[in-house]
Amino acid sequence: MKDKTVWVLKTISKDKTSYNGKFKWNTKKGAINTAKDYKRTKKCGRGLHGALKGEGDGGLFSWNADALWLVLEVKNDKDLIQLDGKVKFKTCKMIYAGTREKATEMIYKKYHTAVIGGTSTSGDKGTSTSGKDGIIQIKFWDSKKDRHRFKTGYIGEEGLKPNVKYKLDENNEFEEVEL
Repeated sequence: MKDKTVWVLKTISKDKTSYNGKFKWNTKKGAINTAKDYKRTKKCGRGLHGALKGEGDGGLFSWNADALWLVLEVKNDKDLIQLDGKVKFKTCKMIYAGTREKATEMIYKKYHTAVIGGTSTSGDKGTSTSGKDGIIQIKFWDSKKDRHRFKTGYIGEEGLKPNVKYKLDENNEFEEVEL
C-alpha cells in the first residue's frame, strides 16, 4: 500500500521566492502552497518542484548560504509527477522552512535515504550511503598506526553506486552491505 502523502525537499531564495522570483512561498508551518498554473504533464514548469524523499539531482538546489531549505508534504496521487531528478506537484503543506542541516535531518529520519545536502558519519563497523555524485566516508581504526583514519569514496567512481549501503571490509575497502 502506498503512502497517502510523501515528503519533498526543496530550496528557495531568502526572499521566499523560487522560479526566478515568480512564485512566493508561504513558509509558515502548516501553510498550503498551490501552483495556480499547474498542468499535469511530464514537462518541467507549470507546477511546484522538489526532490521526492530528498533524493534526486542536487544540481537543481540552491547552495547559497542564505537559501531556505523546505520540507513539504505532498499528496501521493496523480498530481505527483516524476521528472528527471525531481518531482512536480500542484499543492503542498509546509512542514519546515529553515536550515539545510535541519531539513535534511528530518527527511533522513523519516525515510533513511541518501538525502541531497545531507551528512552522515560512520565509525568502525558502521555503514554509509550517498546519492548521485555524492561522497562516502567511513572512519576506521588503523591498528598499525594506532590512530583513526578515514576511507573516502566518490559515487560513480571505482564501482561505487548511489543509494547503496557500504561498509569497509577487512582490508578497509568499500563493500556493499548484504541486506
